[in-house]
Amino acid sequence: MTGVQLARPFAALLVVCLIGILTPAGVDAQVRGYLYASVLDRSGEPVLDLTADDFMVSVGGTEIPMVSCELDSHPLKIALMLDNGNVMSEANADSEVREALEAFLDTLAPQHEVGFFTIARNVLRRAAFTIDREALKAQTGEVFSDKGAGARMMQGLFEIWERDFDPEDSWPVFVLVLTDGAELSDFISDDEYNRFVNDLIQRGANVHVVLFTRQGSLNRLGGVQTQYSLNMTENTGGIYRNINTPTGLSRVLTEFANQLNAQFDEASNRYRLLIEIPENLRASGIAVDVAREDVNLQLFPDRRLSQ
Repeated sequence: MTGVQLARPFAALLVVCLIGILTPAGVDAQVRGYLYASVLDRSGEPVLDLTADDFMVSVGGTEIPMVSCELDSHPLKIALMLDNGNVMSEANADSEVREALEAFLDTLAPQHEVGFFTIARNVLRRAAFTIDREALKAQTGEVFSDKGAGARMMQGLFEIWERDFDPEDSWPVFVLVLTDGAELSDFISDDEYNRFVNDLIQRGANVHVVLFTRQGSLNRLGGVQTQYSLNMTENTGGIYRNINTPTGLSRVLTEFANQLNAQFDEASNRYRLLIEIPENLRASGIAVDVAREDVNLQLFPDRRLSQ
């Protein structure tokens, strides 16, 4: 979804995004969510000295206070998750997987933290979040596929989100390397899943997925991994890629790393605006103005690159 030159024409669509998706259960009748604002001067250069006092937010014409405002320049915190189970084993893909993970780490800008997890049979933290690429490569270079093992995709997402990410993390990211093998996570209700995705959106997280689907697999169009992956990537502004040979992993993970680098470069000149909308104003449009002469304000609902 792209931004627009002025806030008001965008407001009707934006309110659907915030109200329809970000309504938290049991939180004193308010909706909390982020907006992202680019402010450029007349020469097209970013204006980087604004504070919360310079922005004015209104809902249906009623001004509301801004919770916080800061440049979106904090490095990413990336959970790199790998299904190293039976499908990778049957494809003899260990060397391709290791090369792809190394390519991702080599391409990703050095300031971003990465944690490495495998999800075949059990969810294992192989490397805690760190910027030390050599320590990460030491773990990704020793990963082996587990013959006969299914994956715990959703269990892994839930556990890592709860245990390894903090509410203070400003830019959480999941990068999932999945297969169309068996998904062994415990049953997850629709309500549990929706709360999880809502939390991802509220905290500005992105989910990116590359899914290795065997040629001729019945799961290609409708498997659990495909359904969850398409839903999460769409709702969080992530990327979804499907490949049918493990030799494509390096290309896709390099693409993901380049995308993350480009996202950070662009978003680091935007402001991250946290707002809360009272229940009685939920059905109204949102508008944002900036108290500065000769500037151009552009709003974005998430961190997707502008088109």
